[in-house]
Amino acid sequence: MEFSMFYDLNAETEVLSNILLNSSALLKVAEILSYKDFYNERNRILYKAITELYMDNISIDIVNLKEKLGNSLEKAGGISYMAELINSALACSDIKGHAEIIKKKSINRKFQEIITKAKKCIENNDGDSYELMDKLSAMFIELNASSKEGESCVENDLVDIMKNMEDLYKNGGKQDIIKTGYKKLDSALGGLNKQDFIIVAGRPSMGKTSVSINLLKNIILKEHKSAAFFNLEMAKKQFYQRMLSMCSSLPIDNIKKGLISTEEWITLTNLCNQISTSNFSLYDKIFKLNDIIMECRKIKMKKPLDVVIIDYLQLIELEGRYENRNVQVSKISRALKLLAKELDITVIALSQLSRAPEARSEHRPCLSDLRESGSIEQDADIVMFVYRDYYYEHEESLKNIMELLISKNRNGSVGTVKLKWLPEFQKLE
Repeated sequence: MEFSMFYDLNAETEVLSNILLNSSALLKVAEILSYKDFYNERNRILYKAITELYMDNISIDIVNLKEKLGNSLEKAGGISYMAELINSALACSDIKGHAEIIKKKSINRKFQEIITKAKKCIENNDGDSYELMDKLSAMFIELNASSKEGESCVENDLVDIMKNMEDLYKNGGKQDIIKTGYKKLDSALGGLNKQDFIIVAGRPSMGKTSVSINLLKNIILKEHKSAAFFNLEMAKKQFYQRMLSMCSSLPIDNIKKGLISTEEWITLTNLCNQISTSNFSLYDKIFKLNDIIMECRKIKMKKPLDVVIIDYLQLIELEGRYENRNVQVSKISRALKLLAKELDITVIALSQLSRAPEARSEHRPCLSDLRESGSIEQDADIVMFVYRDYYYEHEESLKNIMELLISKNRNGSVGTVKLKWLPEFQKLE
């Protein structure tokens, strides 16, 4: 058969015939292949039916496949094609290798599709070049995420889960997670988990940035994990002043004015050394979505990267023209969720809220306050709102209380976590 960059029918039939010969062969390829990876339509339909039978714990044979396929039997080649596959089957020692060939060809076809779309856009002058770059970037992110995961094999997944439970048992229930530094918050969230996209939202002056810097401080100095902070709003000097204040418990006004004693200078010098030798990167001149994504990929290639924090989402720039800001924010939030999955990291993005909480007698924000911000609520795994009663009431008893309202938690509980807020140090305890 003529060689093609985009399909290998021999590899497809080899995989299917081996599965029909011995259904346990499916376990070797299910984690690599999705039915969409098959080029030939009948092979694609047949593999989909095979995986569905396996998921339903039904024996994989011609009789059950005929029943499963129903009206699609003819499109799948009929009984004669299945019999042909079984009769031609030879036990293959490298079925996984054949599956990887099919996967590579599938990725090549997707590349070709993206390039073809780009070519048509250029020829038809469909949008400007910046918009085209943004579209292509989103397509490649999607492709990269999907190419790393086929349809998972239930048996393999459960083996992994059982092994994880065994490790937890041996470690006395201790999990290998990134802690936030706040026990109640860790209890509610289960720590910071890989591939999670977390939104920390609030009205202006509630303390969103302070929350993010406090989390960063704990991640890099207490947990000794790696982090990148994209600072889209503050000057770099202000960022470090805040961080030094909360780390040293020295009033931020004193740090700004240089009113520091000799002992305090020593403390700050030691802190500067700790921060500079930690695995931490600060960016204050990167504003475009594509540039943020590319920088994160570069970091991940060169050294470890566990957490990315962005302050804040609505300041991220998209090249090109869009019908409204909601569409832009939707594209940004989706891209950040995909980035978390692609790089296997936690992405934390700060977000502004609409003015709706100001108009209500109950000023605590809720998920509906995000609805004017595109699809943030849909894309986020966790949504936390930063809230301080003191901002509205100005009662002295409320001055040092900050609430983190966990309003969405895809893998855990929702509720309120109260923290001690020390405004003079921009610090949470």
